[in-house]
Amino acid sequence: DDIKEGTTVVILMSAIVAIFLALVDSGFGYLIRTLLLKS
Repeated sequence: DDIKEGTTVVILMSAIVAIFLALVDSGFGYLIRTLLLKS
């Protein structure tokens, strides 16, 4: 039961990190495009 709980936590953490990285990546891509268009 403890192992199952740990696995769930790991999966949740991985999902949160993946979503966070995707948001950061799209955010940086947007910022870079905006800066390049302005310059």
